[in-house]
Amino acid sequence: MLFSQLGITQEVLNGTADEKTMLNYTNRVVVHILSEIVYSMNIKFLTKTARTQGQKILFFNDPFKFIPISNIAEIADKFTRNEILSPNEVRQIMGMKPVEDEKADELRNRNINSNENQSFTNTNDSSNSSETLDESFLRYVKEKYGGNQNE
Repeated sequence: MLFSQLGITQEVLNGTADEKTMLNYTNRVVVHILSEIVYSMNIKFLTKTARTQGQKILFFNDPFKFIPISNIAEIADKFTRNEILSPNEVRQIMGMKPVEDEKADELRNRNINSNENQSFTNTNDSSNSSETLDESFLRYVKEKYGGNQNE
């Protein structure tokens, strides 16, 4: 009875709760209790001078604690591929040290080949300057792979 009033289900107590139930429990119960404990500790254990200097007691929640490693890999891939987070930012969120490589701080899709010095020029000897990029690409594909395909 007491546990249900606190928002703790039998599955949470047994350790058999699924990811959504644990996330709901963490966000609705644990975070609020810890916030109140930290608030009280800041008042009781830190002097007024320490608090005005910006000193405070904090708690940290590990968002990946209940997520399987395969799901973490998918999440990291989606965030880096869609250029939301750099690989070093993902590593820091997971609690790992950042890599010293310069490319690890870049927001770019690593599945796409990026050649900075790549240029697309018209290799056709005829002076067809009104050819669009799509037409040029189609002509290139036909020359490379054979021109027997229907458009």
